[in-house]
Amino acid sequence: MYLHVLSSESIDSLGQYYFANLVSIIVLYYAQHVFKTYADLEMFKKHAYYDSLTRIANRLRIR
Repeated sequence: MYLHVLSSESIDSLGQYYFANLVSIIVLYYAQHVFKTYADLEMFKKHAYYDSLTRIANRLRIR
């Protein structure tokens, strides 16, 4: 690669750029995981209180 041609400031900037991209990818991955977990939790709550076939509240919801 052409790293020997670049100045030290350019190499530092390039390193920061790649590090920032890595951090943003990791943050987006975990945010996606958190949102999926929250959506699954909401779905489980819905299925806990309503019959999936008739959409009528079950005994846990009526109390």
